[in-house]
Amino acid sequence: MTPREKRLVAVAAVVALGWGGTTFGIRPLIAARERTRNEIETARFELAQARRTLMRSDRVERQLAVATAEGRRMRSRLLPGEGVSIAGAELGKLVNSAAKQADVELKSNKAKDPVVVGDLTSIPTEIHLELTVESLVDLLYRLETHQRALQVSSISIRQRNRRTPDEKLDVRMTVHGFTASPDPEEGS
Repeated sequence: MTPREKRLVAVAAVVALGWGGTTFGIRPLIAARERTRNEIETARFELAQARRTLMRSDRVERQLAVATAEGRRMRSRLLPGEGVSIAGAELGKLVNSAAKQADVELKSNKAKDPVVVGDLTSIPTEIHLELTVESLVDLLYRLETHQRALQVSSISIRQRNRRTPDEKLDVRMTVHGFTASPDPEEGS
């Protein structure tokens, strides 16, 4: 081989080594580095999401604890008893007791059919009273502030004798007590 051919072969070998080194060495290393960088960014994003979820889960657990305590408190305000009839009897006792404490003459106390409202059963009772305005205010206050959840849904007030305003009033009202609705599976 002539010196010129030797130089040409040497230059071709250097070019081939440069091309081969770039194609099979440097480019795969750069691609691997990019993949690693992308994987790190993805992992950082997923880690940040996991941290946010964890922070939210703590907040959700606190909210759940508050809601559970509130649910227990609200359940304690429901009428006691396994069935609607027992809860209705308890409602009758509560209304009679409030009427006695307010020094009110209870003419009648008539239980009505219960109504299921979501998770609760509303037990209405219609009462007929003869009382003064002060006694009515006292009775309504006692019903409103009772430890059990009671609701006066309707009230009708009539003056018995318009000539003498100090006379007693004729009052009819519907008072609702609430109890937990029975589970549908229990009835089957």
